[in-house]
Amino acid sequence: MAKILITGFTAKGIGSGDNKLNIATSANLLPKALKMVGHEVIQRPIIPGDDVSQYDHVFVFMFPPNSLPSAYTYGAMYTLAKRPDAVCCLDDWQTKDVPSGFATFAREGHWRLWKTHTQSGAPMKKRYYNEALEYKQELNDLCTTMGFEKWPYRCLAPVYRTGNIEALGIKAKELIAWDPTPICDSYMETPTDLFSIDQQVDVKNKEKKWVYASLIQKPGWLERTPGDWEVQAYGNKNLGQERISEHELYKIYQKSWGVLVPPHYHTLKKSGWWRVRYGMIKDAECITCGDPTELSIFFEDRVKPRKAIELMSDSELKDYRNKQLLDYEDVFWSKEELKNFIIDLL
Repeated sequence: MAKILITGFTAKGIGSGDNKLNIATSANLLPKALKMVGHEVIQRPIIPGDDVSQYDHVFVFMFPPNSLPSAYTYGAMYTLAKRPDAVCCLDDWQTKDVPSGFATFAREGHWRLWKTHTQSGAPMKKRYYNEALEYKQELNDLCTTMGFEKWPYRCLAPVYRTGNIEALGIKAKELIAWDPTPICDSYMETPTDLFSIDQQVDVKNKEKKWVYASLIQKPGWLERTPGDWEVQAYGNKNLGQERISEHELYKIYQKSWGVLVPPHYHTLKKSGWWRVRYGMIKDAECITCGDPTELSIFFEDRVKPRKAIELMSDSELKDYRNKQLLDYEDVFWSKEELKNFIIDLL
């Protein structure tokens, strides 16, 4: 059994923070995966000066250091500086913002990395500023490296087996893909076991409607995906949409025939970025409709536009759905694959 540290730039990365929507992320699934094979996992913030040599392995969840949620930037950077064997972990899909955030802080003498207030006078709220000053040059050097050079660390990213991890735009010592699907069941109402989920879905009463959930507005995508079925949209407060938990969203999926999946910029390059919604879609036995390029990593010849799906008969809908579900099974990792991956990773 190894003693493993997980830390990061944000509250989510250090294992705290508000998660009222019960959103499954790599930051809360990686600890599960490590514990599954018997390791001791400590997920916490690091204060510059802490002894990080006591851990057998170290994982650091990355986030743009110039972003407001990155309250634990100094501790995370200190950890990377002191543990060249650390593994950088990606959790947020906006991956290109991480190196660009370091680059912003590295320009013009790194002063942005150390500023304590915004232009309006508000405090930056970055923790452990005073403790970090002792390691200022080390952190400045690290900032430059992470912003302008190839990362001298292994980098772990949630990417499906059929994806192209290079499309994430991260240059690192080694890019490593992993699939958290086997341990992601937090959206289930009554998960009976970590890997064996009772999937009692009443598909007979599904309604001919689409469910569209996105916390961030994807301008024009829905308009470019015409159809006649009702669209139930959730997540975007700017558009007046309700934000609901993944548990609540899953219940809505169970009652609906289809789920609309807006793409990320790198999934349009077939990155294969892991998304919890695909597991939810499979478990709720829905039809997936989205960008053909993104969905091609799952369905080579079963990517139909929204309108064509809506014109199907009930039996055609069921057949189309069932074929998609089988394709998901071919792509998602199994429990045994995940276990073996974790063992080999360490």
